[in-house]
Amino acid sequence: MQEVIEELREQGLIEMPEEVEEFVPDETPGGDDRLDRMEQQMQEFLNWQQQQADDAEEAAQIQELDKVIAQLHNEHGDFDDDWVLVQIAREVDPEQAVKNWNALIESKVSSHRTPKPSIPKVLRGSGTTPGGPAAEHKPRTAQDRVAYMTQMLQESANQ
Repeated sequence: MQEVIEELREQGLIEMPEEVEEFVPDETPGGDDRLDRMEQQMQEFLNWQQQQADDAEEAAQIQELDKVIAQLHNEHGDFDDDWVLVQIAREVDPEQAVKNWNALIESKVSSHRTPKPSIPKVLRGSGTTPGGPAAEHKPRTAQDRVAYMTQMLQESANQ
């Protein structure tokens, strides 16, 4: 590098002093303020540069995580991404997290498959009205029907 600079100076393409003066801070009033501002700007630049590096690293990690989730979907089908991501954040292996999700869903589905209890019989008998077939064809009033149902419910409760 020094040789290139010397060659350019000999050709007259750049002008450089033979000796470089040592930097001495300005002793004038306000010189320290300029230095403080420059240090502050340098620190802001370094902070910005670090933030850019952090953002780039985070973007790369998110992209890698998206690849893993897509691969899991290809291998295992549909699952809740958020639930699996929480498991991964808890340091569960991604494959195991999907298996845990599928087991959870299967347990919820199977809990709804249990046989439902049969409906208790409220009225006893064969399903015909009291009094035999002839009584079935007699017109009944609403009051008669209510009285009959009330009586049957009371008898059923007493048993």
